[in-house]
Amino acid sequence: MTADFAADVRVRSVPQAVAEAKHFLAQGIELANTHEFEQAIVHFSQAVRLSLTVLRDFPIPDPIDVAKRALSSEEVTDVEIIATQSFYHRGCALCRIGRYKDAIADFTHLIHQPPTSSAIPADWLITKLTEIYIHRGNAYRRLGLHPQAIADLNQGVSRSGGSAQSYSCRGLIHLGMGNCRQAISDFNQALSLHPTFAQGYLWRGFAQLHNGNTALAIIDLSRAIAAIPTCAEAFNHRGVAYFYQGELHQAQADFSQAIQLDRQFAEAHNNRGNVLQLLGDSAAARVDYDRAIALNANLSELTFNRASNAELPEIAISGYDTGSSPNSAAFYRQRARIKAQEGRYEAAIADYTQAIETMPTADAFYKRGKLYLEVGKHEKALADFDRAIERSPDYGKVYCDRAQLRFKLQDVKGALSDTNQAINLLPDSAASMYSTRCLTHVSLGNQKAALADFERLIGHIQSSSQTSKDSTSIGSVGG
Repeated sequence: MTADFAADVRVRSVPQAVAEAKHFLAQGIELANTHEFEQAIVHFSQAVRLSLTVLRDFPIPDPIDVAKRALSSEEVTDVEIIATQSFYHRGCALCRIGRYKDAIADFTHLIHQPPTSSAIPADWLITKLTEIYIHRGNAYRRLGLHPQAIADLNQGVSRSGGSAQSYSCRGLIHLGMGNCRQAISDFNQALSLHPTFAQGYLWRGFAQLHNGNTALAIIDLSRAIAAIPTCAEAFNHRGVAYFYQGELHQAQADFSQAIQLDRQFAEAHNNRGNVLQLLGDSAAARVDYDRAIALNANLSELTFNRASNAELPEIAISGYDTGSSPNSAAFYRQRARIKAQEGRYEAAIADYTQAIETMPTADAFYKRGKLYLEVGKHEKALADFDRAIERSPDYGKVYCDRAQLRFKLQDVKGALSDTNQAINLLPDSAASMYSTRCLTHVSLGNQKAALADFERLIGHIQSSSQTSKDSTSIGSVGG
């Protein structure tokens, strides 16, 4: 029996037709498992035609005309399951070869015409329909039909009670629509349900990057890399995060690793070229730009970067669209760091302001806020710390500095709230925060709480002192 068999069961017995449909379905699944999707689709199509023809020609038993040739209820159940599985697997295979419209047609058929046999378990139907909504939503996402995709994934989330798969898929759709906060929320849900889901860390890291939370992006992308060290995309995204933090050497290392893992990665070549250009190695930058263009001439920023190679370019990072031109944010951040080290705080603030106008990251707001503290502009510093936390609610260092600033500005309750957050987020830095919180408790008249924090502070100091002695002892062995 071959896949060219014409599905005509009129001259065959029902058992023979059902057996043939089952055979085509099983062969299709086997082919799909070996990634032979085109041939799998041919077999699934035969199974679909056979099962639908059986259901059309041999209807459910007629209670009046008992002599009428019909299927038994067991046969109806069997054939309906074959038809459902054939449509479902064909839809999945069609997605794998990019035929999303045809896949949507198969999934839509299943949604509008689910199996009707009372012998089919209800939980089987619910599970299958949930998966169908998720797959159709993903197909809509691939076609850029985001409203339809969101509607289907909402169905998937509600029907599954919120599975890691449904949350992840909906997060990807929100990310494609530019709704970074909703995407992060969905990825948070997915990872809470499936903490070892490495791809989830990659996607959430990318969403954090798009949302300007470069520090959190680096944390998530590092987790993804630890789980999947061969993921070139994760290294490239983390390189972009380092780039926008002005940490150019770390960015260069990540882009180089992405290129080593995938020699055809045009964006990584382009991005490394940008770093090399800022580091002053124009010749090496041009080599990367040329390689990137050779791999993918359709990326408009590649030609632009190469044309700007003779002078400081307006950097455009590949694979990262902020909704505005990224320009030279990393350059301004790098220059701001140098000026700050030289004590030229006002000039450094001006550069961070330029970087923020281009790429308003939590880290840039935080660092400009610290510079405002240096020049005594406390209200501006507080405003920047507020913006940093708005963009990155888990940025522990900001809570530390804002707590101390609020205490200085006599906002004692605000300082207490920030110290609590800082201690929760940065347990390793708790010692400095205990001293601040102790002072806030004293100011609020909470003597018992102040004494408890003072004791914690002494405990940390003693512990650190003992650790230091141990380290000295170890380090002195051998001379």
